[in-house]
Amino acid sequence: MASETGNPDQEKGLTGVGRRQLLRFGTLVTAFTGASIVSAFGGSKAQAASLDVSPSPTRYVPLAEKGAPLGVAPLDAQSKIPRALLPDLSGTYASKAEVNARDFGLLGDGTDETIRFQTYVNFLAANKKMGVLPDAEYRISAPINFPGTEGWGLRGMGRAATTILQVTDNVPIFNMGVGLEAPNTAGFRMWSIGMMTLRWLKDQPATNTNAVSLRFVAMAYQFRLYELFFYNGFYGQQTVPGQVVPWGGTWEDLYFNKLMTGGAINWAGVINDGPNNKFGRIFVEANQMVGPLFIIRGHNLEFGPLEIIWAVRGPKLFEIAATSNVIFSSLKLERAIYTKPQVLIDVLTQAFVTFGHLRIKSTFNTIAPTSGDVTLMRVGAGGDQSYVKIGKLEAGQGTNTNAYLIAGSRNNRVLIDSLSINDGWKLTNAATQQAAEMIKVDAYSNGMYSNDLGDTDATVELGAPSIQSFETLLTAPRSINLPSDGSMLTGGLTYEVVSRGAVNGANTITVKSGTRTITTIKAANYRVVLTWRRSAAGMNGWIVMQAGPRIT
Repeated sequence: MASETGNPDQEKGLTGVGRRQLLRFGTLVTAFTGASIVSAFGGSKAQAASLDVSPSPTRYVPLAEKGAPLGVAPLDAQSKIPRALLPDLSGTYASKAEVNARDFGLLGDGTDETIRFQTYVNFLAANKKMGVLPDAEYRISAPINFPGTEGWGLRGMGRAATTILQVTDNVPIFNMGVGLEAPNTAGFRMWSIGMMTLRWLKDQPATNTNAVSLRFVAMAYQFRLYELFFYNGFYGQQTVPGQVVPWGGTWEDLYFNKLMTGGAINWAGVINDGPNNKFGRIFVEANQMVGPLFIIRGHNLEFGPLEIIWAVRGPKLFEIAATSNVIFSSLKLERAIYTKPQVLIDVLTQAFVTFGHLRIKSTFNTIAPTSGDVTLMRVGAGGDQSYVKIGKLEAGQGTNTNAYLIAGSRNNRVLIDSLSINDGWKLTNAATQQAAEMIKVDAYSNGMYSNDLGDTDATVELGAPSIQSFETLLTAPRSINLPSDGSMLTGGLTYEVVSRGAVNGANTITVKSGTRTITTIKAANYRVVLTWRRSAAGMNGWIVMQAGPRIT
């Protein structure tokens, strides 16, 4: 090996580069990026060995040359280049479409990387860049503050690959929109975060209300959150009270883990009705969540498939703010335990909510409060004029007592196209609720005409044809029994009972509900139209609306 007493610029190594020149450049690269000169040139470990470069800066930066005008930076007492003398490489990174976290010294090596992470985020926000976090677990000890600027992004390599680990209890992981905290100021838009896991070193109890993964401190709009795994903490996303609700956001493929203790998304206390948030698939393991799982408000909110399992602590699922307009493609709850009174979905006054498919059905469900009721949905809470439309509603299986689907006052409306209900569930608590007067089930009021009921007694099941017809000459008095369980009936439910030449002499048709007689058809060609009303308890709620000769 050549001696350092010779001419260093004549000592050649890799492809004709002077050894001293190479080492001088290596000092800069190592000090600034933490990478070796060999890695900077893509060299192998074998090449590093052949160069015989000592890790000691004094080996390849002779003391006599420190401070000399040869392009070699002087070192401080710790043998490091002072920050003020480091080269400005921001222009190099600013020219890249994506900036790797490794360029800013983020290694995911188990050390506290809060300062480096914050520097990295500041650069991305200032230069409108997409940041990339390689496979690693990045430890932080304080919240990372994302400035309220636009045009940046941060993504990992996948939820199983990239993790942000907050080691401090009861603080957020990311604060979003810092610098724009005053309500109704210009918000921040056109940014994205995705493909990573957000977690705390220790599980956070429900009393640690500041343990929020994504805390919005300013108005956020036209953004994207995607492929995120919220491992633990209080809420996954929360907007601070008094701030404008997020709007125009895309929320895709979000997973809220069983170790979370509050819920998924919390917009309690926000102002304004932000429009056009669109949610893709969401999966919630609610094992430890005390709820509400979702507190939302806004116009034109759309949810894709939403699955909630293991709600074993009896939490409220949704609180939908007044005047909101929300569309759910499907919502499923299974493996749930409720032993205390609870309303699962609260639709506040003047809200408009649509469900394509609403299902609470599982052999593992136990909906059995020891006192009071469990209600799937309360409509018009705090007022009136709310409207809910459900394409298909299913409830059943498991153990269910004092379990009701709909509650609310008569001045709201609930329209249900298809209803499947069994195993202890009831539509309403007719004894205490006016809800039956605001519900219409299209499958019940279907306008269909029955086949000939024949020369026999008949019982009408909910969902049977609305027009019940006797067409065979009767040989004895017959009866037809209408539904009598007020907790399964709805205001305005109507049946028509027809005799088409069936009645003769004493062989009449008695219309009953349970043990109560409502009316009797005594003419051969006759029709009776009956409508159910909750307050008409004297005849199990059935009222004769029309009676007279059948029009042939």
